[in-house]
Amino acid sequence: MKRQRPGSIDDLERIESSLRSSTKWLDKLDLVSLTETNVVLQLLRSRKTVAELVEGLYQAPRGSPHYPAYYDKVRRAAHRLESKGYLTRGLLGRDKPYRLTRLAWDRIWATGMDSEPAPVVSRTDALLYAGTFALGAYSWLAAAGVWGGHFLAAYSVFLVCVGMSIIRFIEMVRRMT
Repeated sequence: MKRQRPGSIDDLERIESSLRSSTKWLDKLDLVSLTETNVVLQLLRSRKTVAELVEGLYQAPRGSPHYPAYYDKVRRAAHRLESKGYLTRGLLGRDKPYRLTRLAWDRIWATGMDSEPAPVVSRTDALLYAGTFALGAYSWLAAAGVWGGHFLAAYSVFLVCVGMSIIRFIEMVRRMT
């Protein structure tokens, strides 16, 4: 599925204002705290580090006495969003800015347009994974001589399905990075 980004700044601003005003949207996006919501809203515009998120959300400069508490709060919210597949950041470098993943963009866009977001694992992919598992089991039983005699054909089809499954799995993981 092609990644859909908001068509214009007006669309993005409309979605952002709707997100701020509706708790129904928060349930659809599985955002459980106000901090998570604010982090997502901050990252709609650009990539930001945790320090930049703290300064943007709480207007607390780095020398402020409340800064460490705010930093921990935002860091925990970003970690929860990262575990849900909504945020990602670079592996190397000192300052690692967070950004929204394709999965997050898809869900925000679908929620903003009042449509159903695409599932992480589509029905077709689930059928492909189940078929690959079934063909693997059949090939194993045919090789052992327990069941059927079409080992070579079943094993060949199994290898093709394994290749297709790996490709679809990698595409699914890329949506979350």
